[in-house]
Amino acid sequence: MSTISHKDIAIIGMACRFPKAEDYHQYWENLLAQKSCISDIPHTRWDWRHYDGDPLVEVNKSNSRWGGFIDKVNCFDYRFFGISPSTAQAMDPQQRIMLELSWACMEDAGVVPQSLAGQNVGVYIGAFNFDYKELLEKHERPIEAYQSTGTANAIIANRISHFYDFNGPSVTVDTACSASMNAVHSAMQSLQLGETDLALAGGINLILTPTRHISFSKTGMLSPSGQSKSFDAGADGYVRSEGAGLILLKPLAAALADNDQIHGVIKGGAVNHCGKTHTLTYPSYQAQAQVISRAMHNAQVTPDSMTYIEAHGTGTPKGDPIEIQGLQHAFQHSTDTQYCAIGSAKSNIGHLEAAAGIAGIIKVLLSMRAGVLPGLANFKSLNPRITLDDSPFYVLQNAQPWQQRTDSQGFLLPRRAGVSAFGFGGTNGHIVLEEAPARAQPAPPKAAQSPYIFVFSAKTEASLQVQLTKMHAWLSGQTTLVLAQLCANLYRHRTHFSKRVVVIASSQAALLANLQNAIAAVAEQSYGQPFHSEHQKVEQVYDQAAQWLQGVDIEHHQVIPELTQHISLPSYAFEPSECWFESLPEADDLVRHEPKAATSEITVQHATQGENMEGG
Repeated sequence: MSTISHKDIAIIGMACRFPKAEDYHQYWENLLAQKSCISDIPHTRWDWRHYDGDPLVEVNKSNSRWGGFIDKVNCFDYRFFGISPSTAQAMDPQQRIMLELSWACMEDAGVVPQSLAGQNVGVYIGAFNFDYKELLEKHERPIEAYQSTGTANAIIANRISHFYDFNGPSVTVDTACSASMNAVHSAMQSLQLGETDLALAGGINLILTPTRHISFSKTGMLSPSGQSKSFDAGADGYVRSEGAGLILLKPLAAALADNDQIHGVIKGGAVNHCGKTHTLTYPSYQAQAQVISRAMHNAQVTPDSMTYIEAHGTGTPKGDPIEIQGLQHAFQHSTDTQYCAIGSAKSNIGHLEAAAGIAGIIKVLLSMRAGVLPGLANFKSLNPRITLDDSPFYVLQNAQPWQQRTDSQGFLLPRRAGVSAFGFGGTNGHIVLEEAPARAQPAPPKAAQSPYIFVFSAKTEASLQVQLTKMHAWLSGQTTLVLAQLCANLYRHRTHFSKRVVVIASSQAALLANLQNAIAAVAEQSYGQPFHSEHQKVEQVYDQAAQWLQGVDIEHHQVIPELTQHISLPSYAFEPSECWFESLPEADDLVRHEPKAATSEITVQHATQGENMEGG
């Protein structure tokens, strides 16, 4: 059993872009498949062959040609956010990606962004690399008016707050590899103090230049074999990776009262520093143990109730044993053995540095939702410096059901996990997550009988067509869909833009068929009337659907059911265009342009309403 504390924080929305994963659904598929998402450094970053060599004897060489990379970092839907092309070109792509993810995260939560304007919504973003600034300065680009804001790390969070008109704290956090964990911890504290009502928290990491690849190779941090082998005997360093993730936080009591979707609950957390160690980047098992113990104490949970640890697990031969030593010290009073599994997303996606913590958090949330713990990729045998015998821990070699423990009275305990992130400068973070509390099934929706009105909109026809295609694909995979709730979610939980399609249907099959017709009609620019099957046409419903197409609010007409359950739907389909500085022709090591994304000529409306180093 679990009691709800006034300090509990619900996670009501999430969004991410990780190597080989455009969203958290693809991320989960990759985790379950124990897929390695590492590749050679693409030419869209730099030519790794130019830097390949022995970093200890050659100048500016790296023995790592690998990484985890996300696509189209040079592209951005600047029209959607009302940003001029020149401003967008001067913006660090970390700002652009987080803007797009913030919208997707709020949509996942069923929050209409305009409804939060002027409210105390906080934004906390972890960031560590600022390679776009380095590229601009290295190639001596003419200094633009917007370069100061475009490359300032504070603006990654501030731009989100500005766009949505949020009035809560807006902070970019840099504690290196624990940055996103510290951002989440700060957001949690802000909510507990009552200075914010909602908070976006997460982190981002992009790798656009070879500078840190070379530097980290010289310190011996990076894997010369191109794999992050967390806790494995063959561990030889980590692989650097890109990625970004955001979660939307809200006090649990408020989330329950508002009947919000809840991905999971933050029970507590802690942050500390290693103090003075052998070197600046050398970890301390004592400090790691302290931050884990303090997080569990703040969460008011015992080690015996924790059944999974999403470890930092960088895959360095000394760092991993030190982390296990810290965990064992934190769990030293536990009398049971082999009940708490250990894993690390780094074995799949590499080390996302500033975004490593949020990648681990989202992994745990997905595992809780599925009731499954993914296996640890690249694991063959335990690092000989690690001993797990007679300890609470075991390494997850394969996916397995996430078993629940019982308390002293025989009641099932909720699934609980700890997530660690340790910065290479010594700042450690740990949070305790718990699965969402059980809730009664929602009552059947009231009012509005079949057929139902399903509304879809976007800022451009190109986006609208992709949006409809994504919805059709999503619908095709649904087996327990309640049409009334889909109708209510699309109308009440989405922003309504100027390019609109409305479908009338009384069955999932009819909805799919009419959506297919709508997709074809948008391509031909002939979509000014509701799509329906003749036998499903009901005059009142048809008239109200036609009015919505003209921009009329139809909520008061009893044609939209009462909303009793939130559904996570496919997010908005942005229409990205290339936004990058003009590269110098003689430069052979800068980020090269990727193929230009297709752009629509349709006018876009502005948004409505506005070994010696084992660290990090």
